[in-house]
Amino acid sequence: SEMKKFFGILALLGCISVPDRRDLWRFESIYYNKLIHGAMRRHRFEAILCHLHWESTAQYTKAQISAKNKEDCFWRVATLEKKLQQNFQHHYTCGRDIDIDEQGIPTKCRHTAVQYNKDKPNKRFFKVYALNDARSAYMSNFYLYRGAGVNNDTDRIPTISHSAWPVWKLTSPEQYHFKNIIAFIDNYFNSVNLQKKLLEERGIHSCGTFRTNRVKKTAGVDLFYTKTGLTKAAKGSVKQYKLAENLYCTSWVDKKPVNMLHTYPSMMYECKRNSKSATGEYELVFFDKPTVIADYNYGMGGTDLFDQFLSYYRTGVKTYKWPHLILFHFFSCCIVNSWILYKL
Repeated sequence: SEMKKFFGILALLGCISVPDRRDLWRFESIYYNKLIHGAMRRHRFEAILCHLHWESTAQYTKAQISAKNKEDCFWRVATLEKKLQQNFQHHYTCGRDIDIDEQGIPTKCRHTAVQYNKDKPNKRFFKVYALNDARSAYMSNFYLYRGAGVNNDTDRIPTISHSAWPVWKLTSPEQYHFKNIIAFIDNYFNSVNLQKKLLEERGIHSCGTFRTNRVKKTAGVDLFYTKTGLTKAAKGSVKQYKLAENLYCTSWVDKKPVNMLHTYPSMMYECKRNSKSATGEYELVFFDKPTVIADYNYGMGGTDLFDQFLSYYRTGVKTYKWPHLILFHFFSCCIVNSWILYKL
């Protein structure tokens, strides 16, 4: 019962913004919260927070801990990760459309798996690869990125590239196989080899943008448009080619070329744009647009929508201990998934 109160306070701290959480227990503070004070005293809350852990390290020597860190840098929360994967998949079955993308856990701690990207809102973060339902945004599967080297791809098969491995690993549970599912992926993961193997071995259709250097050029045929050069085209131009059995390439020009690789054929429909004429006035112009573009735009936002839900009430406990960050993040993920199930 005490731990339930503790995690209840953690959930409430995601909804309350205070400069110092100790103010919630101070009678003289304007942030004093009678509900929190009545549930648990501050010293007891801080004591539990200080000693909170998922995997006990007291039974290991320093040499054993060092060896386990080399084997798996997230071994202290590995069993939690596995348990949540099973529970998330057990309580909800994804619909036809799923999307696979990455999410980040903001951090300032020191760890071998911490990533840095100057273009992200939180520049230092733990990377999580996630599989979400494209419609409801429910997180169905995930795994923590261990970093390059032995901690990450120990079980990777040679026929799958490093960039495509997250998609292959996340779709490994049998509940996704041969169920007429379409997986939407972005250009980092996508490749011809990945889409062929997903369809042939697991019966999973896929659709996504791709990097043009990952597709072999056919002699005398320009498969896609470019921003400049001879293959530059006007807005609304479309190219569609069948690269192999159940593998198609579509290139469409909007403000810039959009190149798609997909395993099911695409139709055409009419879309409208406000286009600037030669006189400087805007007028309504109608173009032909491939349906695969609309499918991708509609199906790719599941993970981003889940991150948006997560960011609203992220547990507001500052800590430099990385096991705490991982535990609090997935505690918030459980809350968001529960809320999504409640809405359905």
